[in-house]
Order: sequence, then C-alpha cells, then structure tokens
Amino acid sequence: LKCDRGSGGNGVLRLAMSLLNELWKKVSPNLRLITCAAYLAAFICVLIFPSFDRKTEIEEHGLIGHGYASSDFTGPWPNRLRSVIKQIESGYGVAPALAQALEEAELVAHHMNFTTPGGLSSSLTYTVASSRRGDSREAVVVVCAANWTAGKRQMAKASWTLGIGVVLAQFLKTVPWLSKDVFVVFVDGSLPYGAGARAWLR
Repeated sequence: LKCDRGSGGNGVLRLAMSLLNELWKKVSPNLRLITCAAYLAAFICVLIFPSFDRKTEIEEHGLIGHGYASSDFTGPWPNRLRSVIKQIESGYGVAPALAQALEEAELVAHHMNFTTPGGLSSSLTYTVASSRRGDSREAVVVVCAANWTAGKRQMAKASWTLGIGVVLAQFLKTVPWLSKDVFVVFVDGSLPYGAGARAWLR
C-alpha cells in the first residue's frame, strides 16, 4: 500500500466510510431485533438493580412529629450541663477535668497522642454516641476546641466548651431519633492550624 502525503487523509477517510458502510449492511437487516434486545437488557437491569441496594428507610428528622426532638436541652439536662461546667471549672487542669467528666457521664473516652508538623507534642480525647437506627456507614463529628494549657482564670471559658461537649454526647446516647453515630472530639484549640482536628482525621 502506497500513498503520498496529499492523499493520506482522504485515503483514511474513504477507508473509514467503507467500513461504516459494510457495518451498516450487516446490521440494518437485524436493526429491529438488536433494538428489542437492548430494551430487554435494560429492563432486566432495572428489575435486578434494587436487589443490590440495602433496605431504604426515611430518616428525615424534619418528618418527626412535634415534640419528639427538640433544639435545646430540656428536662434534667440543663441542670446536668451546669453541674458539669462547674465541675470542670473547679478542676486543676483541662485534661484531668475532662477525663473525670467523661467517666462520671459513663462515656468511653479514647485518648490519642500526636506530634504536630512543628514538632509540638500534644494529645486529644474523643468519645462516640452510637445511634440506635444507624448502620455505622456515616457519622457526624463535633469538634470541641479549648485551650488545654489554660490557667485557672481561663478554665471558666474552657469549661463551657468541654461541658457542652460532654453533656451533648451523653444526651445523644439517650435519644431514639439519632440516625448517625456522633463523634465528639476534644482538642487543644491553642495549637496552630487546627492540628488536633487534623491529627484525629489522619
């Protein structure tokens, strides 16, 4: 096969058109049959597709009846929150006070040590409120950042952050409407660039 530069492009085009023409001659007599087979295959796929999916439930909290869920703490929880905040505020350090609050709330505390990219050694604590309706495929993360090196004067500010996190986790363990696991992560907010949250995500 010999062709020059001028006729090379036209030769390829003619060859492609010739192949398409031959293909059409082969397919056109059976076009209706091929179309029906394609529709049938698609119909079968639509029928068997739901079998690969798990049972679906409507878990939209907006559909819950009035009074079933609330946007704030009610009942004994406001008093519980004030008690935890006061307890943490009277502590002698953020980490010991947090550990004691989690233990008294009957929450399992997980501790993690890490080193920041800048070489600082630190730690974080997290707990999880497991949902009654979820399948652990999805989760929500609540990060509570407080100054873990705070002195006695700054413990009051840190106690609010830690107290809300502890009571929130304890509260979420009791509700029936939670559809996702909730991780409550307590990190040192004085570290730069959210190092505590980044370490937990890794």
